[in-house]
Amino acid sequence: MFVEAFGKIAAWKAVLTGAGVSGSVIATFGHLNAFPETLFPLGIELRGSAPRVLEPARRWDERNSARVRAAARAAAEHGDEVVIATDVDDEGDVIALEVLTLLLEAGVQLGNVSRALPTSMTKEGIAKALAGRKRLAGQVGVLQRRALAGRVRAVTDRLIGHTFSRPGSGLSVGRVRSALLGTVAASEGYRPEVGEIVLRCRSATCGADFAARLPVWSGVAPPDALVALANAYQGGNIPGSVRLVSPLSAGVWDRFVGAQLHNTASALGAARRWFGVGLRAGAEALQRLYQTGAVSYPRTESSGIGAEGVKAVEQSARLAGVVGFDPDMLLQSAPVEAGAPHEGLYPLPSAEGARRMRKLRSDGEAQAQDADDALFAVVARRAIEAGCDRRRERGVWVGRDAPEAVRGALEEMEWFREPRFGVPWGQKRATGVRKWPVDSVLLDILDHEGLGRPALWHVHADAPAAERLVELDGWTLTLSAIGRESLQAAPLCFRDRRASQMIEEVSRNAAAIGGVEVRDREASTAGMSPELIGRGLTAILRNLPDDVREAMLAAAAADDAARAVMTPPAAADLVATGRTPDPEPAKDVEEDVEENDRRPNTEMGPSPF
Repeated sequence: MFVEAFGKIAAWKAVLTGAGVSGSVIATFGHLNAFPETLFPLGIELRGSAPRVLEPARRWDERNSARVRAAARAAAEHGDEVVIATDVDDEGDVIALEVLTLLLEAGVQLGNVSRALPTSMTKEGIAKALAGRKRLAGQVGVLQRRALAGRVRAVTDRLIGHTFSRPGSGLSVGRVRSALLGTVAASEGYRPEVGEIVLRCRSATCGADFAARLPVWSGVAPPDALVALANAYQGGNIPGSVRLVSPLSAGVWDRFVGAQLHNTASALGAARRWFGVGLRAGAEALQRLYQTGAVSYPRTESSGIGAEGVKAVEQSARLAGVVGFDPDMLLQSAPVEAGAPHEGLYPLPSAEGARRMRKLRSDGEAQAQDADDALFAVVARRAIEAGCDRRRERGVWVGRDAPEAVRGALEEMEWFREPRFGVPWGQKRATGVRKWPVDSVLLDILDHEGLGRPALWHVHADAPAAERLVELDGWTLTLSAIGRESLQAAPLCFRDRRASQMIEEVSRNAAAIGGVEVRDREASTAGMSPELIGRGLTAILRNLPDDVREAMLAAAAADDAARAVMTPPAAADLVATGRTPDPEPAKDVEEDVEENDRRPNTEMGPSPF
């Protein structure tokens, strides 16, 4: 059996042993065949006008592929069944195809190879995946189509980086990076939250304090007097008091609705802001928690949950001693999105999950000993609270003790107090002014704008912040001088998020372009068809401005190591691929981008999706 990560071996072995099955579990430690980290030389060849995409720069990882080959030879010799149990995502599909390639090269019969699709690392989840494994005989084409998205994306991103990066000046250009920096630089569009002001005040009658929260959005500075007040009373209560809007007997409650599960971005962002856990460390912690069966799949865009997941959260809530958890409320508050490949993040009632649930208690923020504790607390609390009936009392600030400059603002703010609602951890938010770490704000932008994929969100957000390309100037997220220089190196089209989104969409649907069909007799040696990658790349290139496309093709053709050759497509080739010749000369790049702001690029034919 082959899995991706070393940390999953023990869980799979335990299930196999429990089922009376003998065998070895081997980790690939990620990709077995990949491009080198450096972009130079390119190592991609484009052959013919179709084109066929060859990748001579790809290399087998010497150590890890040797381990897989040795196991493959042994399986071929004994006729053993081989199960590929890589993750259910683009990268897992690519790695599965890499493993299959080595298996067939070693002489393993295709009829002896199966694919298991694990969605959780609990004992039950693994057993379910193992029982539902499918033979790959007659399904190699399906696996190739599943893996195609990752391969097309990798080729495209490498070609973009190689063409427009400036290694001599240290300026790196990437599809997601350029779109992210372009979004930060844009004067209009999405304004991320860059901080908050929280004020606490005593109740005018009795009971718990009230609190008011003012989110601060990039470019919209809060009143100076309000900031000064929060700073002056940091950690305590501000002057005055808050009076209930009306007597409790009137039933004036504000039910807190809309709580949903964390996805990868919001979980990492919360851990960064409240526990100080770096994004890369947080992503590694989520992976460890997943491998030990403590949380659900860690790389997800979704914030919803299905019926089976709700059962897992209900059991976890019971383990934490939560009173009043309502599974129906959770299902209604956070329904899983149609077509979502994964649910949001939630705790699992495995042995490790149960141990961690029992550890959660009041004021747990101060007791997080490491990144794993922090991420588990973030994930578990949000999931459980989304299923609790949370009713908040509303109030209004009254008093004359506060500075006159802020009295009007205090009276207009929304004040709430949230009674304890059956969870064994605190809800208190202290008075203060907080600015969010830049990397956590960039993570929010990536998620909101649909840039990149959950597996690499932490990398895309961490790098620009670590390189100081983006900074907070007061309350405004802005590019630094080197950030502006880096953005200027990118073509105008890649500064627009829609180019990055288009490439993601075309990559995801590459297998459906041009009526691609792969039969097992054509794929008996596995691997990836150069024609398939070529179709996806062609669809992407024809949606880019002429000068950008030509620069990328010229860079490939000029690359000495790749010895790339690609002739410009003739009119007949354009028609054959759904493209029409451009009757007029290409416009200036700036004009092209302005056009793209109003409509999709159709100069090279209709969009392929």
